[in-house]
Amino acid sequence: MIIDGFTSVLIKYWHVFLFYISLIILLYLNRNKFEMQGRFVFLYKTKFGLKLMDSIAEKYNRTVKFLGTIGIYVGYIGFLFITYALLMTFYNVLKKPDTVAISPVLPGVPIAGTNLIFPLITGWIALLIIIIVHEFSHGVVARAYKQKILSSGIAFFGPIMGAFVEPDEKQISKQNKKVQNSIYAAGPFSNILLTLVAALLLFFVVSPISASISSVDGLDIGPIPDLPAEEAGLIENSLLTKINDVDIRENVSLFYEVTSDLSPGDVVKLETSSGTYEFATTSNPANESMAYMGIYIHDIVRSGNTFELNILYIILTWFSSLLFWVGFISINIGLINLYPIYITDGARMLKTLLDDKMEDKKRAETFWIKINNFAVLILLGIIFLQVGNFFLGFFA
Repeated sequence: MIIDGFTSVLIKYWHVFLFYISLIILLYLNRNKFEMQGRFVFLYKTKFGLKLMDSIAEKYNRTVKFLGTIGIYVGYIGFLFITYALLMTFYNVLKKPDTVAISPVLPGVPIAGTNLIFPLITGWIALLIIIIVHEFSHGVVARAYKQKILSSGIAFFGPIMGAFVEPDEKQISKQNKKVQNSIYAAGPFSNILLTLVAALLLFFVVSPISASISSVDGLDIGPIPDLPAEEAGLIENSLLTKINDVDIRENVSLFYEVTSDLSPGDVVKLETSSGTYEFATTSNPANESMAYMGIYIHDIVRSGNTFELNILYIILTWFSSLLFWVGFISINIGLINLYPIYITDGARMLKTLLDDKMEDKKRAETFWIKINNFAVLILLGIIFLQVGNFFLGFFA
């Protein structure tokens, strides 16, 4: 059973495995060109982008400093939000260990508890954009306050590519709390702003243009193993045209309106290109009060009138996907970077706050370490409970 399960995953995602294995081999063969930190972090240090940071920081100095100050307040709000959210998540997982609360996000792999598959190439591009914006923002705000940037470059965290900016940490540590927190908060704040920009472009520019040049044929869907849709016989890459007799070709949002009104146990009828399927929904792994059909939505399928419009639509569809993933992942990266676990921007902001408010610096350091240890335990607790439940179900 275990071998069969692993084999089916390997066959389905063979291109993903091949991609990452090739990347690891390439990194190993070129390891002498990278600076290695720990066993899994590879840094390629350059001066790329430093002049641009200087130019922006000098030309828009007041604006950068103003946004940096706003970022501090947004950063502390995000710090409180993500801390509270993870504490509640731990409590919920403790009550119901099979809840899908935290899932690794890796390009090419499905995101647990959702109907989403993080696309391989588009996912990598989205991650690279997000990390570059995050790190570049740190650098621009640092330069606005005349803080030295030692280097920038490409980073590999295991097989995941990103970017980094290396400021002079000793110089920054000597600055007042406003300067320090402006620099630390710049990355997460930029991720939140990036999400807003991506959403605005997606909903008010790209989507209206796409809707105006072609008509909807349906949703390209597929079944999730061992869930109602697959058990009913749904075939991969079926074109969904109606759900519970509601024609979604008139407006794709009707699909989401229908599914949002469903409860666990409700009967659903899907009319597709491969046939009609009726089945009862189950509970959503992430929220048992919500219905779960067990389908992936691969794409919205549209038809254009000309070859040129089809090409334009293909480009717009890809750009829509990129904007969605940039927005979706960016907000999550921004918030998790505000969670106090030693290396995050939120942990640094917390340390600055404690150092400023507590006269006894050793006591402030001890208190900071205890908070970080507690935060790490909460995160590990969520992960271990989920992993433990996964293996119990796997071996059952």
